[in-house]
Amino acid sequence: MKIKLFSKVSYLLLCTLIMMGLLVQIFVIPEITVMLVEQYSEYKTDGNFIQLILSSIVLAGQLTLALIWFLLRRVWSQEIIKESTPKWVVLLSASLFLLSATTVILLVWLINKNTLPPFLFLSLLAFILLSVSAALVTASLQRVLREAIDTRLEMDAVI
Repeated sequence: MKIKLFSKVSYLLLCTLIMMGLLVQIFVIPEITVMLVEQYSEYKTDGNFIQLILSSIVLAGQLTLALIWFLLRRVWSQEIIKESTPKWVVLLSASLFLLSATTVILLVWLINKNTLPPFLFLSLLAFILLSVSAALVTASLQRVLREAIDTRLEMDAVI
């Protein structure tokens, strides 16, 4: 009972976050870009890059959340131990690496512009480390899942 409740709440939260990301891409990122270009002379010629990198980070986050949502659906419907699931877990790990890579690009760009306050540096660094850690844990869990699938296939063959 609790597992189904937690799954449903997680499912709803993931959908909400994905929709919030869409709204951020449509409304917030263009506003931030215009504000930064108008307010800071250092960014005067970088409007397109700012919009591209911020949108890339949000899009990578949405992809990650969508893959988590998909895998959660498989858990919920008791289809997680299927032959095709490890491919989706590999994609999840790759999306987490993509999320950290796009954040690294933002970090490097801000450093090159000499416009990186210490708090933002620490926040971006923590986010990068968190994303990479999650990607590595996900990759490790993919191997465990693969072994569970192999065991299930072996048991099905015996029965």
